[in-house]
Amino acid sequence: MAAMKSSVRSLVAVLALLAAVSSTATAQVVQGSGSTLLRVTVLDQTDAALVIARVTVTSSAGVERTAKVDARGVAEFADLAPGNYQIRASADGFRAVSLPFNAKRGQNQTTLRLAVAAIEQSVVVQDLSAADRRDNGFTQTLTQDEIDALSDDPDEMADQLEQMAGPGAQIFVDGFRGGRLPPKDQIQQIRFNTNSFSAEYHEAGMVRVEVITKPGFGGWRGRANVGFGDEALNAKNAFAPTEEPQQNRRYNLSYQGPLVKGKTGISMSVDGTDNYDSKTIVAKPPTGEVNSLATQTTAGMNANFRVDQLLGAGNQIHAEYSRRNNDRGNQGVGDFDLPSRRVR
Repeated sequence: MAAMKSSVRSLVAVLALLAAVSSTATAQVVQGSGSTLLRVTVLDQTDAALVIARVTVTSSAGVERTAKVDARGVAEFADLAPGNYQIRASADGFRAVSLPFNAKRGQNQTTLRLAVAAIEQSVVVQDLSAADRRDNGFTQTLTQDEIDALSDDPDEMADQLEQMAGPGAQIFVDGFRGGRLPPKDQIQQIRFNTNSFSAEYHEAGMVRVEVITKPGFGGWRGRANVGFGDEALNAKNAFAPTEEPQQNRRYNLSYQGPLVKGKTGISMSVDGTDNYDSKTIVAKPPTGEVNSLATQTTAGMNANFRVDQLLGAGNQIHAEYSRRNNDRGNQGVGDFDLPSRRVR
């Protein structure tokens, strides 16, 4: 009886030992199920580490894990379950690479090389108007706001355009050089053309200021303005006996519209100036000392008459008559307004 009890206890002990071993083995299997490590190295075409790359690992069940590479171009994925995966590496400016990989228990590694992506360009062709087709990289066209900001006086506007264009600039009005600028309300477009190889150029290297006038069609419209200024706010010259008299008078009138609607248009403009200012004279001629004022006068009048006739859909004939008169008086005065410069 005692021997039987001893045998039973031995059997129980053996069974307990087997159960403990089985439990330990099971625990080791569970613990080892995530012990797979995957290292992915991403290189460029020169075998240099592509440090801007990203790597995505997708399991057969569709579960994704993404990691950025380190300074060596390596991305690590720890605690993976053994099995089949899809590895994809991508980087900006490079073609992405994807490949299947079977990860086994323990450490796994693979290398992917990315090639530079091809440069793609697209060209969009659009239909443009004739005026827009003439514009190119050598041409700068002023906006309407920029035209409105120019001076109302045609001569001052010409000076502003020459300053904007730079040395050697030449102004063309409707394709003709040497004419006077029209009133600002008759200007449709102003552009600076720096293409010295353009077909209409006869001189290399110059800058063309091209002024395009309105064809005169549409409704009747006009503009008038006057300007006046004198010496009221000026200070007296220290060497002048009295305040220097000065006066500026300016006027402008323009009118345009259709003679035959949609076919023939006319425009006319008249502007003029009547100015004078004074120069201080300090001199000592043989007859005695002179300390007085001399008045210089400037007067001018400009008239322009233009007719536009439409010829077909995209052509027109342009006829223009211009007259300009200028009168300058007493211009021999020499600004000798310092005692040290007077005649002895």
